[in-house]
Formats: sequence, structure tokens, C-alpha cells
Amino acid sequence: MEIRLKNLTKVFPGNPKKGIKDTIAVNNLDIVIPDGKLIGLLGPSGCGKSTTLYMIAGLQEPTSGEIWFGDEEVTRLSPDKRGIGLVFQNYALYPHMTIYKNVAFPLTNLRVEEDKVYKKDTVDKNGVAHSAGEVVLDEDGMPVKVKRKLTVEEIDAIVRKTAELVQIQDYLERKPSQLSGGQQQRVAIARALAKSPRVLLLDEPLSNLDARLRLQTREEIRRLQQRTGVTTIFVTHDQEEAMSISDVIVVMNFGVIQQIDAPQTVYDEPVNLFVAKFLGSPAINIFDGEIKGGKLYIDGKVFDTGKEYEGEYHGFVNREKTVVKGTELSLEDYLQDLEAHPERRENKTPAEISALEHPELEVVEYQEEITKKDRLVKIGIRPEAFTLDPKGGVPVVVEYVQRVGRDVSMIGKVHGQDESNLKIIIPVENWKDVEGKENVNFKPKRFYVFEESGERIK
Repeated sequence: MEIRLKNLTKVFPGNPKKGIKDTIAVNNLDIVIPDGKLIGLLGPSGCGKSTTLYMIAGLQEPTSGEIWFGDEEVTRLSPDKRGIGLVFQNYALYPHMTIYKNVAFPLTNLRVEEDKVYKKDTVDKNGVAHSAGEVVLDEDGMPVKVKRKLTVEEIDAIVRKTAELVQIQDYLERKPSQLSGGQQQRVAIARALAKSPRVLLLDEPLSNLDARLRLQTREEIRRLQQRTGVTTIFVTHDQEEAMSISDVIVVMNFGVIQQIDAPQTVYDEPVNLFVAKFLGSPAINIFDGEIKGGKLYIDGKVFDTGKEYEGEYHGFVNREKTVVKGTELSLEDYLQDLEAHPERRENKTPAEISALEHPELEVVEYQEEITKKDRLVKIGIRPEAFTLDPKGGVPVVVEYVQRVGRDVSMIGKVHGQDESNLKIIIPVENWKDVEGKENVNFKPKRFYVFEESGERIK
């Protein structure tokens, strides 16, 4: 089942009386999810991924936009009519029911559509004879459809077939409390699959499992999806999970899609600084560089040249400033303004005057518009992309070196950048080249350059 989200937006209203602004959870989402694929919605907490999932499920109504399942618009359709299977983070199993009854429960109210047939030999009002079992046709010659409940035998067959699919056939007579976390999650998946959903929705299904079970269960989810071929949307904040089982990753932040691509492509070719920093374990190393005279510098030395550094940049950079709370004034400007208006102290108590002279401060973010050729930029290098080279352009002050199995793990800083924190991974064969060294130079196999505002330059 292909899913299309057209300009999908969800706004949670604020409370103007209490100074609470509207929250845009999902902002103009436009995406096509191919039939039969497993899509990972990836991003930090609050990025809008679960809200997107709940809108697809019908649990939350979009503020604007459309949701299509194939050729059918389901934007205002109730959840039970969408043909979805939904698995929650906390399993949501019925504790008083056996595993069999948990899996069977959604089937008891399921209605299947089939052709209406004559129950016995009949002659219709036009004198036409029909035999028992013959399909009833309408005036246009099309089969008349009817809906019915599943029989006990049909439910039993579905439960047992689904239980075998997720490998819980030996636990059907147990209660949820008698199963491990991984087994309970498989029960929840079985219950969702039992209805033969058009779309399977998984909301952080592995968050409550330990590391070993997480690895095992995510492999099972991938196996099940490939066997069933059901279109699956998997919500997670864990980039390793998303990369290991997804056909396509959708990276989100602040309700906006940052990048859509195959997992390895997102890792190798991040479109901006946010995506580069979000994917990768250990995280990508980010430190300062400078574009000057059409060249890229690190620590005052030319690191790279190219046409990418010759153009002029126009954009916005996020900054922070400390202001007097409730104003846009710095403390210095506020005190000067207070001195210029002595009437503000009139008829005030000593405590009120003290509060005026010692106001509460807050840090606020703002955007600075810049247009310049020579400017500071951010350089990104993955931990595994460093190569030892005495003439390399990345001078590193070594703080700590450790052998970890096949690799050497090094912690350090870029020379002259005390706030930079580098993690470097090199082969164990290079151990003697770095052991006891205080300063080492590296040449990156691959590096990225970003504007301070996050856009990728190279």
C-alpha cells in the first residue's frame, strides 16, 4: 500500500492568556512512502515523528493537509476503517488474557467483505432461476457485497498462523506477565499483523528492551516485514535501529523533513549539519574552519581549495544573547534606560527599587543575517575517516589513547581549539605511531564543510 502525505501539518494550540504559543509539531510534510517498503521516521524527541505516525493511524487529526492510502483519501477516516496495525512502545497487552486471546481479540470484531450468494435454489422477481451458492448480482451486473464476522475456526487458523510467523506458538496459553519483554513485543506485533493490515505502524517498539533483545527484535521485525510485504512505518530516535532495518530513512527535526534517502546515503551524504551530527556512532567530529580568500583554513593553514569557497554566502546564523527577561535589552542597555527615566523609581519600595536595579536575565536565541565571503564554517570528519599523515592538515593535541580490540581509540582536540572534542578511530597497526605522542597530524579520507547555519558547502 503506497502512502502519500500531502502538505501535512499539525499545530497544537497554545494559551495566549498564559503566554503559551502554538506548537507546530509537523510542518507541511510532503512525502510518498512506496508500497511494501519499511520506512524509518528518525529524529530527536519532539521532532514530530510520533505525531506523524498518529495522524497516519487516525489517532490525531491534521490541522491541514491530506493522507492517502493508494487512491483512497483517509484524512478524516476513523482508525478502525483505515486497515492499519499499530504497535505501541509499551506493548499494550491485556494482562488478564492469554496470548491466544490477545492475538485473537481484534479479530472478534473484524468484518470481512465477500460476495453475497444465494443460500438455496431461488427464482427472482424476474423469473430467473438461481442455484444455491451462485453469486447475487445487482442491477448493473456487479456482485453484491456483504460483511460478516469471522468464524471461530477462521479466527483460530489466523491466530496460529500469525503466532508461528512471530515464533510465539509455544506461548499461546500463557499470560503476558509470564513472558519476557521481547516475547511480549512479538505478541503485540502478532496482534497487529493478525488483521492483515494494509499498513503496519510501529511507535518506538524497542525502547523498553535491553540491548540484546533490541538487536534480536529489530532483526525479527525486518524479517517479518520482508515475509509479509506490508508497508511499514517505524518510528525511532535511535539512528542505529533506523539504519539497520529501514529501506528508506526520513530524518526529521522541529516537524520538518531534513532528508529522505537510503540509510547509507544519509550517512555518507548528509544534506546539512543536523543530519551529519544526528547519524553516526560515535558521532561525527565537528570543529571550526575558516574561509578566507577563497580557501579553507584550519589553525591558520590552508586545508583545502576549490570553487566551493569562492562564492559569497547570504543567510541566517543562529546566535544566543543574554537579555533582561521580558525585554530585548542587554543588561547594560537596560540600566542606561533606567537611569534615563528616574521616574520609574518614584513611589517604589526599597525592595521594588532593588528588583528594578537587579533584573532577572535570560538567554534567548535569535537569527543574525549575514552576507560575506570570508567567514567561519564548521568542518565535519567521521571518527573512522582519519588517516595518520605527518603532513596532514588536521593537527590534533592528544589527550587519551586506548586500544579497543581491532582499533585504536583516540580522544583529543584540534590544535588551537580548546572547545573541540575529537574522537578518532584508527587501525591497531598504528598503535606505535600514536603511543605517547602529544601532537599528531591527520589527513581525512573524507570531510564535510558546513555553514554555521547548517547548510552543506562540500
